[in-house]
Amino acid sequence: MDGWMDVCLLEVEDFVDQLLSKEAAESPSDVKTADNLILTLPKWYDEEKFNHSWESVYKVRRRHILMSKAAMLKGQGIICQRDLALTLFGFIGFTFLKPEKFGVETLEKDDWEAYNQFWRVIGYMIGIEER
Repeated sequence: MDGWMDVCLLEVEDFVDQLLSKEAAESPSDVKTADNLILTLPKWYDEEKFNHSWESVYKVRRRHILMSKAAMLKGQGIICQRDLALTLFGFIGFTFLKPEKFGVETLEKDDWEAYNQFWRVIGYMIGIEER
């Protein structure tokens, strides 16, 4: 593993175990799904494809629910709030900590607040509870 996101995922041992399980490794559809997610993320920002974007976010949430249920049936635990929060942080958290290093530019204070709100909504939509 190399990359900044991997550091975050290492903290979520149970979640990583589920992702790297023998069944997941043998399923080409899981690899395809992971690839599709990486390609889908930029679409979430596209105002022109608003309906497609929200459908895509809901597909991610359904996937998390199904993976969690399957893991629970196998006695591997569930995908919990911690897993979701740390994974979301792995995708976007460093842009909040060091925006200049990740190409995030803000023109005004409202831009930063909108960016934060956008990812707050995405987090809620994929199942992160607001506490």
